[in-house]
Amino acid sequence: MNLKKNNIPSVHNYCDRWCERCRFVDRCSVGSSEKLLETELKMDLAMTEEKRQEIMWQHVADSFAEAGRLLDKMIADAGLDIEAIRKEAKENPPQEPPLTERQEVIKELTMEYGKDVYGWMKNNKELFEPEALTSRALVQRDDPERFMRNIKDAIETVNWFCFFISVKSQRACSGKQEDKFEEELIQSDFNGSAKIAIIAAGRSIVAWEFLLKAFPEIEFAIIGYLAQLQKISRHLLLEFPDAQKFIRPGFDEVKYDHIQ
Repeated sequence: MNLKKNNIPSVHNYCDRWCERCRFVDRCSVGSSEKLLETELKMDLAMTEEKRQEIMWQHVADSFAEAGRLLDKMIADAGLDIEAIRKEAKENPPQEPPLTERQEVIKELTMEYGKDVYGWMKNNKELFEPEALTSRALVQRDDPERFMRNIKDAIETVNWFCFFISVKSQRACSGKQEDKFEEELIQSDFNGSAKIAIIAAGRSIVAWEFLLKAFPEIEFAIIGYLAQLQKISRHLLLEFPDAQKFIRPGFDEVKYDHIQ
């Protein structure tokens, strides 16, 4: 891990994990790692969106594996018995705190949205093939090159956040239950997780709205996903009324506003 002096502490905890688009990537202990830079280069050179997704998920898997190795080393350096700890964890797995009725709804809605979008994108790949998009771009009033860039951005945004929203929403819900005696603290982790989930839902809505204009023939499907996202956002805002007040390191701090 690259720990630079000018890194912003904890900036990666409440970001969207989209390092290649982040203005703080050079000041993030996670984003500035050599492994990530190598992954981004591979993604840039990938010829298809499917290959880009494969590279991205492999990076996620490698990151978890590396985190596990570092944890094992920390335990060993502390003189603790790793095998005993693993055995204890296996025999007594941590119990997830029970969720409230609304939290269960949020969990179900976000998981359903992610699965629906992933399945739909997989089954409609022909819509987004380069030749099909080029033909569509040529009949648009907008500049063809700009249209293609916007299409690419919208598709990437929808794909990137389809499961991310669920992961962060569930972290927020379980975190709130674990910290239920600290609900008045705006800077609680669950508020930060909820905020980035809400942001991701909002950006997904904008992306789907563009795709709705570009692909009017699939209006029914897109309107359904927009309705799902609006419902998710509404439940998150009701469950986490202080989430929007949470100050994310770097992103929501005035002293970093000059960084583009």
